[in-house]
Order: sequence, then C-alpha cells, then structure tokens
Amino acid sequence: MGKRATAGNTVFPLLASVDTASAKETQTFDEKIDDLPDETDRVLADSGYDGNDVAERIEYDEAGRRTGRRFFCPENRRGSKRGPKEASPTPRDERHRRRLQRRKYFKSRVGWRLYARRGQTVGPFNDWFKGLFDLDQHVWHRGLNNNRTQMLAGA
Repeated sequence: MGKRATAGNTVFPLLASVDTASAKETQTFDEKIDDLPDETDRVLADSGYDGNDVAERIEYDEAGRRTGRRFFCPENRRGSKRGPKEASPTPRDERHRRRLQRRKYFKSRVGWRLYARRGQTVGPFNDWFKGLFDLDQHVWHRGLNNNRTQMLAGA
C-alpha cells in the first residue's frame, strides 16, 4: 500500500499512460478510473480533465452513492457571463448541484491548499522527467508503443 500524498512524503503517479497528442485526456482517463487503488480518496487533475462525467465516476458509484473520493480540478468556464464575485447560480439538476459543491470545496481554504501542493510536486516532476530524457521537444523512438515503454519505464 502506498503512502498518502501528504507534506513531507514523496508524491508518485498512481496511474500513468501515454497516448498520441490528439487523444483527449478526459476520455483516456475515464477508462482508468476503475483502476485507481481503493485507498485513493482524492484525485487532483489539471483543467484539461474538467468534466462532470469524470467527476461523477470518481465521486459516485453506479447506484449514485458516494465513493468517499473527492475530485479536485480547476473549472474551464463554459460561456458564463457571470463575474467572479457574483453569487452562485441555482442548481438546475442533481449533477449541477454536485458540480457546484465541487466548485465550492475547490475554492475553500482546504481545497486551495491541497491543489497548491499539486503544483509543487506534479509539475516539477514532469519538468524534471522531460528534461532528464530530453523529451522537451520530441520523443526518441518511432511508434506509440516504443514511446509508451520509454516514458512509463521512467515514471
């Protein structure tokens, strides 16, 4: 069983994959949610993963019961004309109510602190890894499977 990603502990990816640059992150991640270790209670992702379907799969089971996990992800604003300081909208349905709850928790002091740690661990790890293997501009090998092997072996 792995350590929790708490202050002072080494943070290491629990799931990793390599796909073509044209692959949508939310679609490729969706296939891996069921593979998350049972001990996982928080999933932190960048805004590329923002979507109700991903969040719902992480936080709720098929019967609509809470899984005990929380999804932390900055939102991509979608056509909202609401200013940043205006009141939250009234939920349209259950999924929207859950999204608003995630937004509120993400913007709380606890949520911001937790997500800020991601920037101090995940980003630097990715930069270090790309620099170590000279992957900043291009990959060495031809073929997706060869590159998957190289990148996942290094992670």
